[in-house]
Amino acid sequence: MVNLVIDGIRAEAQEHETILGVAKRLGITVPTLCYHAKLGAFGACRICLVEVQPGNRLVASCITKVLNNMVVKSDSRMAADARKTNLELLLARHPPDCLVCEKGGECELQNVAFHIGSRGLSAEGKNRIVDIFGVQPLDVSINDTRTIIERDLNKCILCKRCIRVCHEVQGVGAINFAKRGYKMEMGAFFGRALDCEFCGQCVDICPVGALVNKVNKYKARAWQLTRTKSVCSYCGCGCTLFLNDNNGFLTKISSNNAVGLNQGNLCARGRYGFDFVTSPERLKAPLIRENGKFRETSWEEALNLTAAKLKEIKQKSGAGSIAALGSTRCTNEENYLLQKLMRAAIGTPHLDSSAGLEHAPAMKSLAAAFGLPAATNSIADLHQAETILVMEANITVNHPIIGLKIKAAVRKGTSRLIVIETGPTKLGAFAALTLQPQAGTEVALLNGIAHVLLEEGLIDQNFVAAKTEGFEKLKTLLRDYSPHDAEKISGVPAEKIKAAAQLYGQAKPAAILFGAQLSQQAQGADAVSALINMALLCGNIGVAGGGVNPLRTQNNVQGSGDMGMLPDYLPGYQPVSNQNARQVLENLWEAKLPESAGWNMEGIFSAVEKGSIRAMYIMGENPVMAAPYPDKIRADLGKLEFLVVQDLFLSETAQLADVVLPGVSFAEKDGTFTNTERRIQRIRQSIAPLEGCMPDWQILIEIGKRLGYNMPSYHSPSQIMDEIAKINPYYAGINYPRLENEGLQWPCKAVDDPGAPVLYREGFPAGKARLLAVKYRAASVEEKAYPYLVTAGKYHSGTMSRFSRALLEIRMA
Repeated sequence: MVNLVIDGIRAEAQEHETILGVAKRLGITVPTLCYHAKLGAFGACRICLVEVQPGNRLVASCITKVLNNMVVKSDSRMAADARKTNLELLLARHPPDCLVCEKGGECELQNVAFHIGSRGLSAEGKNRIVDIFGVQPLDVSINDTRTIIERDLNKCILCKRCIRVCHEVQGVGAINFAKRGYKMEMGAFFGRALDCEFCGQCVDICPVGALVNKVNKYKARAWQLTRTKSVCSYCGCGCTLFLNDNNGFLTKISSNNAVGLNQGNLCARGRYGFDFVTSPERLKAPLIRENGKFRETSWEEALNLTAAKLKEIKQKSGAGSIAALGSTRCTNEENYLLQKLMRAAIGTPHLDSSAGLEHAPAMKSLAAAFGLPAATNSIADLHQAETILVMEANITVNHPIIGLKIKAAVRKGTSRLIVIETGPTKLGAFAALTLQPQAGTEVALLNGIAHVLLEEGLIDQNFVAAKTEGFEKLKTLLRDYSPHDAEKISGVPAEKIKAAAQLYGQAKPAAILFGAQLSQQAQGADAVSALINMALLCGNIGVAGGGVNPLRTQNNVQGSGDMGMLPDYLPGYQPVSNQNARQVLENLWEAKLPESAGWNMEGIFSAVEKGSIRAMYIMGENPVMAAPYPDKIRADLGKLEFLVVQDLFLSETAQLADVVLPGVSFAEKDGTFTNTERRIQRIRQSIAPLEGCMPDWQILIEIGKRLGYNMPSYHSPSQIMDEIAKINPYYAGINYPRLENEGLQWPCKAVDDPGAPVLYREGFPAGKARLLAVKYRAASVEEKAYPYLVTAGKYHSGTMSRFSRALLEIRMA
């Protein structure tokens, strides 16, 4: 420890701490410009100068480490005069256009000038560009006017924040300083085309108006905005963001460095993809098809017709002739109500969502091995992993913020990275080892790695003996998967297979993450089981920094499953066949429930083709674009007697509907999402619903009432969550007041339960985890007849991103 005095206050500090860090901890204000908490020390602006004794010398407090018996004066005359001089040198070449600057009210240079008390310029300078309004776009082509980022080099104070965040946080390095001396400026290397992800981190961290977002330029001043905390509605990361509205108009998205899994970081979709909310193509009234064409109608007529047709078809063809598709975009509360509507009000077991289509194989394997179909660990503890294995995820594209966590762990030297992908990815540049198997051979590769773990004694024998079953059967199977055998099948060199086993097996703990691309393959469930085997063999379950973690591609994939929007599970992953679980729900819902599992999405469309399903209710899904064989899906939907679609836009699926009901976006309603790490988080209404639209949960309640079902008159999603807590054992301790801050990770079984960042610390639901001996299956004769292999990429229908002008402009849709 180091003892020092700052402004007369005695303090103890760690040897690695800076003067600025200790001052902040003591509540002493030292002005800064180039400093930022998420970046390394730089010391360029010299605004944070303090006087240090002995020696009566000035030092930059952001880069100077504390010393024993150091005496610091942050407010001495010498320090104040030096800061003022340095500030005026910056102001001398800064354009005086604060009245029209987009950064007005948020400008850190302006705030520092106010703090220091600089009223005028004691030095004269000239701008780098003569025309102070001659802004330049920052885009793939430097003159491309479609860019969403605009730069004004006149305002740049050369703090290098934008460059440092691009290098240190994003790991991209798209920009740097060009030229030297007075002509120095920020831009792409040597004027080359910009290789940029357009995450907007550089804009967000810029202390002045040198970089601004054109998306929200001149729409509102900072003090006019109302900020509402919410959660991103794109991928499964579950990033915390703030919706900024000006008199009910959504203006921009911002973030907070101290809040959420993302700690202020956002990707292009999260930062710029919000304008679908205000798209002119939003549905503004219910639609009814008459004589092959849509006409707008009242909510009363649309709801009455929907209920009447569903009752008619149920009476004529039975409850089992009706099916529903829920949404991995909609809230937990809305998915819960839809499955309740189908099971209790109509009596059909046939319901699913894209979660079933996309993640069902992974859910099956996770549940079979551990007991629960969910991620075992938290994203926040990734930095504790000595080795991180990422498989078939393309994580920098599909889950950019989790990608940042991995990059940070690798750059700090705390973790080593293994990347297994059938194609090249940007994350591979950070990997200690990259394996590229032939598509469809992943099971053979993973069994080969497990073979080496056994052969080289890298398994945790105590863990395997005490906490798993099926070891001997797996051991026998793995004899057939030597590294050389695995090489012949997968194409990955045997030496790389051995190296991967050593890198993973010698680490304690080691984490595994995998994407939907893996589980969607022909042997997807087996491949996930093979990954689980590796984690169990090495004892990497039930420990922070370990685990097996599926990466959910959409914002509420996990939550929709938790709510029972699956054909074979009730809320809380209670099997439909479980009589006791059904009895609890029947008593609460006051209805007789189907006793057997229904069809999944594939089965539903097969039944439509055969005429067994006569009506469908689709909420927030677009299977024509998202499901395999779109022409067949379109043809099947055309065979239905009645189709209802509830969505924001007239999607390709909605265009085939008999009734279209306009729902609302995440910015127009309250509710919860559950992210890829089982974290339940609040979304909050920021703006009023678009005129003519209705929150999805209210639509479902109205339909339930018209079906004659005694649907409770919920006044808010909070009341729906209270009901969920009564029947979902993993959500039993969840209520809205408890979710006000960072949310909670289930299982959370009581109101005083803090949740479970790590599963299975105390063991497994069935007593022991199961090691599953899975064999590689070669392509069939029919598959071999086709010369091409197609691998799954991003799983989206573009229902939001295709209606975001900003995302279309940066080619992210």
